[in-house]
Amino acid sequence: MPRRFRQANARLTILSGGIPYLTNTMTLPDRFQQADAVPDDLQQLEARLAEAEDILLRDSPQAEATAREVLAGATAAGCQSLALRSRTVLGRSLAHQKRNEQATELLESVVAESRSAKMPELLVHAWLGLGLAHLNERRMARGLQAYLEALKICESLNAPELSLRVLTNLASAYAKLEQYDTAQPYLTEAHDTARQLGQPFDLMITSLNLACVCQLSGGTGAALTLIEEALRHAKTVASPRYLKSVLFHFSQLLLDLDRLSEALTYCEQGLNTDSGFGTATPQCELQVTHGEILYGLGRPAEARPALEAGLRAAQDLRLNDAEGRARRCYAQLLEDQDDYQGALAQVRALAQLEHDLREQLAAVNLQLEAERLRSETLAEKRRLKEEGRTQQRLAAQLRHDALTGLPNRLALHEALGQQVAADSAPFALLCLDLDHFKTVNHTLGQPAGDALLLYIGERVQAAVGEQGQTFRRGGNEFVVLLPAVRAAPDALTIAQTLLDTINEPLLLDGQALVVTASIGLALFPEDGRDSLTLQKNADLALHAAKQEGGQAQRYRNALSQAANERLELTQALRSGIGNGELVLHYQPIVEVRSGKTVAVEALVRWQHPRLGLLSPDRFIGLAEDNGLIVPLGRWVLNTALRQLAAWREHWPELRVSVNMAPRQLQQPGSCQEIRDALRAYALPPDALELEITEQTICDEEALEPFLPLIREGLRLAIDDFGTGYSSLSRLYRLPAQILKLDRSLIQDLSADNATDGPLVSALIAFAQRFGMQVTAEGIETAEQLHLLRQ
Repeated sequence: MPRRFRQANARLTILSGGIPYLTNTMTLPDRFQQADAVPDDLQQLEARLAEAEDILLRDSPQAEATAREVLAGATAAGCQSLALRSRTVLGRSLAHQKRNEQATELLESVVAESRSAKMPELLVHAWLGLGLAHLNERRMARGLQAYLEALKICESLNAPELSLRVLTNLASAYAKLEQYDTAQPYLTEAHDTARQLGQPFDLMITSLNLACVCQLSGGTGAALTLIEEALRHAKTVASPRYLKSVLFHFSQLLLDLDRLSEALTYCEQGLNTDSGFGTATPQCELQVTHGEILYGLGRPAEARPALEAGLRAAQDLRLNDAEGRARRCYAQLLEDQDDYQGALAQVRALAQLEHDLREQLAAVNLQLEAERLRSETLAEKRRLKEEGRTQQRLAAQLRHDALTGLPNRLALHEALGQQVAADSAPFALLCLDLDHFKTVNHTLGQPAGDALLLYIGERVQAAVGEQGQTFRRGGNEFVVLLPAVRAAPDALTIAQTLLDTINEPLLLDGQALVVTASIGLALFPEDGRDSLTLQKNADLALHAAKQEGGQAQRYRNALSQAANERLELTQALRSGIGNGELVLHYQPIVEVRSGKTVAVEALVRWQHPRLGLLSPDRFIGLAEDNGLIVPLGRWVLNTALRQLAAWREHWPELRVSVNMAPRQLQQPGSCQEIRDALRAYALPPDALELEITEQTICDEEALEPFLPLIREGLRLAIDDFGTGYSSLSRLYRLPAQILKLDRSLIQDLSADNATDGPLVSALIAFAQRFGMQVTAEGIETAEQLHLLRQ
């Protein structure tokens, strides 16, 4: 055969894999879901549908007729799932008969209903049939998209049979576009799956398709092995359509290898195979190949009628590739017979055909590119939409408290700013703070504290209702904005309602608890003409309310003056700690029965240059609020130990008791500072008592570093016991050796007082029961001393 003819003969047909069955799972109508037996008529319809699925590729017209019969029966029986499956088989049979518009309309409705009914396997079959209908109409982009949709569903299913067919059809579509590098991985995966399943039909299809791609890629050895495997399986399948197809491709491959005699044998076997549904295309391909082989063998007289018959069939069936091969070989044959005019006509027709094919391919590629751009545009729109939703979510999260779901500090700032800017009419702002929240949090634990905040947030929001908006500013602080409240008395009435609501008992962590709160009120514009000033003044009113024991307070100018004084006092204290302005006074701790002084409590005072001697009530709170409590406490500790070291030269058993604030205790390295101070003054650990609050003694994590020092003799005293929320059931498990009764329990102690006496007796008995010493603060009368001795 001339070399120029062999080089041109490179285009092969890639056969699309069939789908001979759906799923073996039978879905019954609703009224039969729980029945013990399936009605006979439905069983017969199921059997008939299985027949239609089985013959779909061999005899699509008969499959269509059977599917229509099943559809009518399923509709009459009210079995919607069976009707939907029969419509799927019907649509696929129409696609295989190239009645593409009918198939498309039917299968598009099946896709929608299968998706709605959540029937993924049926949806895959519908997509595959729809893809075939689109490809038949050269709507390549839509066909590929349908196959890719089917592949996406298969990835979530454990259905290798379905996956195999999707991969095969997808590879076939890419091969039609001459995108063989894209097709080959799909075919390889399909062939591996077919080997695992061991079905002859699957093995035939995948071996044949992979052989074609290998041949086009230059791997003729691998192609020959694969196509021989396909032929073995084709004989097992016993389908004239597929046997003819395999023999056509086998003879083409042998022709390409110049094994012409063998090629002729297999080609004539294919031509002589019985005809049937779907054999027209492979029969045409075999006729053209027959003519090519005969021409190559030097038998032009026999080749000419074969080529002419193949050319006519290719034109009728619109098989462009077969027509091109026939014209190419026929032109060479005519040229060899000196029929140059006939050869020229064939060459011109071939050129026009190739031109048309190039235009078609260019149009398809343009269509694919347009579809790709459309898909990218849709994906970008979806991304932007999702990004917008994400930003909205993040914006909402940014402006809402994670625990309570209430608007947070940022939302408060924005709302206040808008309210100030939008309306000159007065409105009220309430700042609310829970009393003793830290004590509750440390006593009952953080989860219980969080639950309390959640309860209070819900109560406040419900009480405010439509009158305003509730915010959680942070910690245990809530803010209420009342846009329509114009006068202070109205705002104070609402504030009192909130306090009453908060004061209602609640059950927290299995314990009944009554929570109190304080509220500060500021009114726009009288108490502030901008949001920051308004919040600051409401906070000042809140601070005043807390100092006065709770309830609600309206801002007044004097509070700003007091705040300025606090600021000045704080700055003075900062310098006073280092300037020697602090002094210690010592209060004796006396053993009740013997009257012997066993310890002294160090009490700090501030000798202010202008204000004179100040008690701790004036500056300890400032120190705690501004972080000065740590250097102040360090000064107290070192000064008290230095004085104790001097006194112990005369009273060697004397101890000193020093107050330690929670912040000092939680300060990293505080335990080591105490060790260093004791070592500096040559004092043993049992010479020191640390007085800590109920809140601190319940913070077991903060106390853990002190345990070794406690075992060496350091004593812990629970200071002001009886003023907080301590649980007696927890106290006995904590490492405290001394219980100090608050002076509020002692000051009214008398023989006539029927309330405090029994309570003090019970606390003393409790402490002694667990080996704790008891110190009573504030004994000022002989009667109090006498009662305590008893």
